[in-house]
Amino acid sequence: MRIGYWDLEGREQMASGLDPTTADQTLFLDIQQGSLGALADGGVLVLDSVADEEGWTLGDEIPMGFATGLQRVEIVGIFAEQSQVQPYVVSLDFLEQNASGYGSDLDNVVAVKAVQGVSPEVSRAVVEAVAADYPNATVRDQAELRVAQEEQVSTMLVMFNALLVLAVIIAIFGITNTLALSVYERTHEIGLLRAVGMSRSQVVRAVSWEAIVVAIIGAVLGIVVGTAFGVVVAIAIASQGLTVLSIPVLQIGALVVFGAIAGLIAALFPARKASRLRILGAIAYE
Repeated sequence: MRIGYWDLEGREQMASGLDPTTADQTLFLDIQQGSLGALADGGVLVLDSVADEEGWTLGDEIPMGFATGLQRVEIVGIFAEQSQVQPYVVSLDFLEQNASGYGSDLDNVVAVKAVQGVSPEVSRAVVEAVAADYPNATVRDQAELRVAQEEQVSTMLVMFNALLVLAVIIAIFGITNTLALSVYERTHEIGLLRAVGMSRSQVVRAVSWEAIVVAIIGAVLGIVVGTAFGVVVAIAIASQGLTVLSIPVLQIGALVVFGAIAGLIAALFPARKASRLRILGAIAYE
């Protein structure tokens, strides 16, 4: 299989090129309408979700723009399984004629099927022996390919979680600075409260609750905005095969609790400073 780029009315798209005479032996595309073999005549297969979004049906023509010019390509099939291909599938001959020299001359996947009766161990050893001449080639079975794809997503999640931790650290310093300024501006008020009987522990609790409220409000707003952006991103990349949208409710709840704890940590210094103010000096402060 190879990958080629083309233009759809100003939008860059990707298409998988494969051999229609052998692809059905190694790939499962879940053809809903039409046939894979029809690609040999120069047509295109389209993912069902993309066809629904664009309002296309079997037999329609797509304006596919290449460096060679605009091609009106007939939809000869609708497929539903996109685990290993792009939303658009054409033949290798079509890709070579229209997108040659733009990265489409390189094979990105070579799918191999063992002869019936040959064990997986023996067939893998044969494939690895052939692939040894290509240092940039990686041999994987179907299970390993799925794991590799999941690891790519997991790596992205680790990166986002690291950014989240960094944002929390910055937020803690922000809340600490805000509360410290608040204590400074309310020195006179705190002195009066202490003079009428407010204890140091009550001052600490008041400042701590203020920090917790600020942190929870920030966490809830961040979760609402982040979830909205997450849904938008999930919809945008659905054409790349990531079609499952999962909202981790338990993790979101844990983040709210963590936000409250972070607010409590941020309040340690301002609360201690407020509780140690001298009553007479605070009252006289202007």
